[in-house]
Amino acid sequence: AELAEVENSVYRLADAIKKTQKRANALKNIMIPRFAATVKFITEALEEKDREEFSRMKIIKAQKQKAQRLAEEEKAANVAS
Repeated sequence: AELAEVENSVYRLADAIKKTQKRANALKNIMIPRFAATVKFITEALEEKDREEFSRMKIIKAQKQKAQRLAEEEKAANVAS
């Protein structure tokens, strides 16, 4: 009877190990790569957004400088005449 209990415990333990191994494999082979791909996608999207924002700010700065230069030239022309 005692041997049967030990044998039963070993089978249950082996079954639990098998289930745990399946979960570990699912994490390793499915979930972690999926999350890594999601992180990569989000990182690339944020970097692209940063590049767009940098370009936009550069254009706005150039437009402001041009407007300021034109205003100064117009002011100088009005003073000269």
